[in-house]
Amino acid sequence: VTQEYDRCYDPPEALEKKLVACQKQVKHLEKQLEKWQKLYDSQGSDQTRQLRYAQLDGEYAFSEPDSLENIVLELDSTGLSDFPLVKGGTIPKLVERLTYDEYYDPAFLTQFLLTYQSFMPPARLLDLLIARYTIPPVAAEEQERAEEFHAKITKPVQLRVLNVLKNWLDKHREDFQQDASTLDRLTVFVSGVVE
Repeated sequence: VTQEYDRCYDPPEALEKKLVACQKQVKHLEKQLEKWQKLYDSQGSDQTRQLRYAQLDGEYAFSEPDSLENIVLELDSTGLSDFPLVKGGTIPKLVERLTYDEYYDPAFLTQFLLTYQSFMPPARLLDLLIARYTIPPVAAEEQERAEEFHAKITKPVQLRVLNVLKNWLDKHREDFQQDASTLDRLTVFVSGVVE
């Protein structure tokens, strides 16, 4: 009977080890949950998240909410950054994060401008930045939220686009020297913004 008992049940020492292992797993899962909550919270309030995408129709290249299929984000484990690190994404999502309304990420801007030509030419980036700047107006039925949308979304995005263009010109001027038509389109765009 004792042999039968030993085969069916773990001795107390083994149970204690299993309990300690389970407790470690629970702590690890709690840390993961906390990490994901911080990542979720870094995307702005629920109201801002809803405002960001609800006003935009599907024709606008940047109207798709974040998902696991279009962007990969990671919390900065070094603690040097308060916002998530962009690890990858679709081209429109990368440009959206480059010009994100919630925060400015100078490290991502630098990395992006150093590497973007491996997946698109300068003319395509300029097209996307112009499209990002040109946020469609709020629908007529949503006019009561128009001022809030303009203040929290449109204005910050437009300023970020202009900041990207400034950094691009300052630090990567050669991108425009390679293609005169891209420089011409940039000049026309900036002239229209200034007027």
